[in-house]
Formats: sequence, structure tokens, C-alpha cells
Amino acid sequence: MKNSPKYMKKMLNIERKLKNQMEGYYYGQMNLLKGNFEVVTHEGNNIGVQNFYSGPNNIEVCHNQADFYKNSNLDLNLIRVFGEEPIYFNNGGTHCYLMLPRKELPDNFWELDNDERATSLLGSNPLVVDPSFKKVIPVANSGYSVRGVRNFRFSSNKNLELKSSGTQVPLGIDKNKRLVSFGPWEGKPNIFFREKFAKNTISYDLDSWKLNGELSKERFIFPIVQNISRAHNSFSN
Repeated sequence: MKNSPKYMKKMLNIERKLKNQMEGYYYGQMNLLKGNFEVVTHEGNNIGVQNFYSGPNNIEVCHNQADFYKNSNLDLNLIRVFGEEPIYFNNGGTHCYLMLPRKELPDNFWELDNDERATSLLGSNPLVVDPSFKKVIPVANSGYSVRGVRNFRFSSNKNLELKSSGTQVPLGIDKNKRLVSFGPWEGKPNIFFREKFAKNTISYDLDSWKLNGELSKERFIFPIVQNISRAHNSFSN
């Protein structure tokens, strides 16, 4: 029976295994510390960055971490999903993570359209499996939502293309527990800061002296931002 002690023990063991396998995961674009990327333009005057991502890895951001985690647990029916996350991607934001169904999915699950797949998956009382923020929790009352369900990699593109003002691409979490992101604003590259549970961000131009005050004590994010700034200046000149 579903709520029998044997079933509950089995689920607890699975949850513990999933959580333990998140050891060594770190949310952030640490590959940018090497500085081996280049700022370019694409589709007119839009900013792009070649070699921005490192691909599936345990030290990356959500889409690559989720792909890496799934590939490391092929014995489990982990399903790729994207939608809102309650702390940093809670106001129409998009976060990639995984779900583990706790009931059998229909045989034609992948033949369903996206909305039907989402409904079916949520109906299986799944676990949220989020290696980025090291969470393994029931979806009910978790604050996570599902906008899309995928049966293929989130992305195989290592290049970044920024197409609209306000697009924000995460770099990592700073010591003040703010999400730090990169993107264009009013035609200029900016660094964005989002507090936990906040609906809005504050941002500074890459050349702003205020960034030093915000990030100077950051071991990883500050040199990443400095590398981005140098790459952009080389591109501009």
C-alpha cells in the first residue's frame, strides 16, 4: 500500500540517495573564471558570448546541472522540467530542474502535448529534484511550478545569445544570498542583483564604480564580472 511503512521507508531511502548525490554541486558559472570566452554580436546589434557555458556539469547553472544529474542517474525515471522556483525565479522566471514521478506515468506520456504531460506528471505526486539548490521535496506546497516538460537536453549550445533588454542570465549566488545575473539593459551590459523572494532586481552598468562596492569581497563572482567586463571592453574597442 502507498502509505505502508515499507513504502514510506523505500521513498525515504530514494530521497536520501538523491540528496546525497548532490554533494559537490555548486551553482555558478565558474568556468568563466578562466576568461576563455569572447563577446560578440548576433542578429544585428544584440550581444552574445561565445563559450559562455561549459555544458552538462555539476558546477554550472540550472539547465546544465539538471542534465548532468539526470545523466548520472539513468536508473531513475527523472523527468526534465522548467518553470518557476520559489526563491529566485518566482515572478515569471524560468528555472530548470527535475521531477521523479511517484506513480506510474501513462504509456503514451511522451506522445501527449506539453500541457497534458505537465498535468499527468503533477498527478503522479512527484518529487522535485533540484540539484542547483540541493532540494529533494514533494511538489505539493513546494512553490515550484511546471511550464514545460522535456524528453531531451535543455540545451547543447555553449554560446549565449541575449536578445532583449532585461534578459538576465545567472552567474551565481553572492555572500548576501542574492542571485547575481548578467544581461543587457537599455542597450548596455548590466549586472543584476535579486534578493531572496524579491519580485524586482537592481542593476548596474558593467562600467559602474558601484559594482566594486557590491562585489569586491566576492571570491568567485567578482573575478567573473571582471572577466566579462574585460571581454566586453575588448569587443567594444
